Amino acid sequence: MGTHKFAIDGEDFEVQVGSRRGTQVEVTVNGKSYEVKLKSEAAAAGLRSSPPPAPSGAVAVSAPVAAPVPTAAPAAAAAAPAGGAGSVLAPMAGLVLSVKAQVGAQVAVGDELLVLEAMKMENAITAASAGTVKSIAVQPQQTVNQGDLLVEIA
Repeated sequence: MGTHKFAIDGEDFEVQVGSRRGTQVEVTVNGKSYEVKLKSEAAAAGLRSSPPPAPSGAVAVSAPVAAPVPTAAPAAAAAAPAGGAGSVLAPMAGLVLSVKAQVGAQVAVGDELLVLEAMKMENAITAASAGTVKSIAVQPQQTVNQGDLLVEIA
């Protein structure tokens, strides 16, 4: 899901966030793998977690994995991954430039919901499922992290 770099107390850490299964997330810190259990599905959706305690002799990382540095932003329109029935989540960290959808509007698969800027590129976030826009969780000029809820479609 991404590679992130942190400097904690002058020491550099490279954190790779792997696949997520419910509240379980695979995380690799400086080459050492951890299986992280998040406290809730909401935390899992936002990937806001810390790796488990480091083995003795190692420095524990206490900074949350919440501000990913995208390795590449897609130039074409991207459908955000679904986090649940009709949940549209941020596929990457970025800045919401505009919200095209409106609560109560009917959308089809592929309809543009909002525009997210990441790495100086504009990315159209589209509906992955058809339905009615139930809620919009973001507004223009809001910063989002990978996995944050953007729009709910019922």
